[in-house]
Amino acid sequence: MIDMRAELESLPKTIDEELEALYLQHASECADLNKQIIKKGLNSGTDIHGDPFRPLEPSTEKSRRSHGYSTSPPLKASGDLYRGIRKRGQFVFDTARSKKGEFYGTFHNEGFTHHISGKPVPDTAPFKREFFGTPDNFFESAEYKVLDKKLQKETNALLKSRKKKKRI
Repeated sequence: MIDMRAELESLPKTIDEELEALYLQHASECADLNKQIIKKGLNSGTDIHGDPFRPLEPSTEKSRRSHGYSTSPPLKASGDLYRGIRKRGQFVFDTARSKKGEFYGTFHNEGFTHHISGKPVPDTAPFKREFFGTPDNFFESAEYKVLDKKLQKETNALLKSRKKKKRI
């Protein structure tokens, strides 16, 4: 009886694995683009829909001036909100937290109301400034179309290269 064994360093990837890798790379590039769009909006004072943020209230302007912070875009004080926009793999996260551990980026993005004894206090909340998210027109943007064209080109090249291989 003959015992034949062989070790392979790695097996060739299947087309499914190669396509999955292409699409994961594309999703990662989309996340990078989304992060850039979010930061661009913060720098210009516009939300993810391209609309300008509501002007600061006089009390907020006064408070910002007293602390030496700008009252015009970009509205960066500590920079924690801006630096808190992180990308991991194919996802973009808002990781900015207050000293109490609250996600204050979420408060600005969704708006909130202060409560005293469980009752909302009018005119005490930051107004909604939807800075974080994916714009409705993301897939129609010129920047995305470049990424999509790249994906189509790489997919077509992969499929074409697989057709040339002969199976034995």
